[in-house]
Amino acid sequence: MSLDYHDIDVFECMENNYRKLLQIKIEYVGNEQIEEGNELLRTYGEDNLYLCYVENESSDEGSSSMVNICYFSSQLTENVSGDDWDDAPYEHNAGLPIGEVATVFVYNVYTPSYGYVNSRYTVEDINQRVVPWLTDDNDNQLYAGATYRECIEFMKNAPRGLYV
Repeated sequence: MSLDYHDIDVFECMENNYRKLLQIKIEYVGNEQIEEGNELLRTYGEDNLYLCYVENESSDEGSSSMVNICYFSSQLTENVSGDDWDDAPYEHNAGLPIGEVATVFVYNVYTPSYGYVNSRYTVEDINQRVVPWLTDDNDNQLYAGATYRECIEFMKNAPRGLYV
């Protein structure tokens, strides 16, 4: 099988975005916290960590490409809390989940705040499944309480999705 120039351009673009995503993950979370998250994953497994929060980080100032940081807890979503999770817009008010969490960095999927300066949702709304935490280009959705494994599968099937 041979690649044409378009395929090579797309591959190089995805490879560069993946490298950038790895760099953002290390800079944002730090190696020590990544290792703690990996330990939590080893302890509980992919089916016993639940999506409870997603934070958006732009990969470049003014870029429409997005990096979203998914937070997973060993507690069921309704038992996890964070500072100002009852305040809208969540993207400007909410703090990170309290307690131990594992993270997955996902690229090129949308959060409830996408396209809004101030969304109308709180984290509590989203965790009560009023809207999904993540949506891809084909309108596939991932809701609060999804497992770590379900998130990885969601990203594998997302048309432009990358994850770390």
